[in-house]
Amino acid sequence: MGLKLGYHFDSLTFASALEYRVDKNENPVDASLSERTTWLSKNSLKYQLNPNWRLIGKYNHSESTSSLGEFYDGNYSEAVIGYAYRPIDHDRLNALFKYTYFYNVPSVDQVTIANTAAEYIQKAISSRRMSPMISHLAGRSGANTLTVRAS
Repeated sequence: MGLKLGYHFDSLTFASALEYRVDKNENPVDASLSERTTWLSKNSLKYQLNPNWRLIGKYNHSESTSSLGEFYDGNYSEAVIGYAYRPIDHDRLNALFKYTYFYNVPSVDQVTIANTAAEYIQKAISSRRMSPMISHLAGRSGANTLTVRAS
């Protein structure tokens, strides 16, 4: 079940979504049943300061609990703030500066694209709980077209 809302007025755009889901799983070994409840929130914000400069941001957060106990729970947060420069008088240039905060505690049964356990990302604090992965990422990117294309 989910709900999504958006707002746009002049130089401000905001969007938010909330999702609730319940997954029921059967263990193939002993046919026991388990249930995972997940709440997910996604939010984004764009603000145009003037024709050349923009602020961007997003915040995503998820909490997941399992009927198998805390060891199988998982949490995730990602926050991004950025500053973009796209001059209208010199549209061949684009620049983006951004900071990302990333927090992840994958559930024990989470798998990667290669279908291997995601546990390797973390180190166990104890036999019952995974430690979180926390990342702080700062970046800049840019593009400058050196020649004008003829149509």
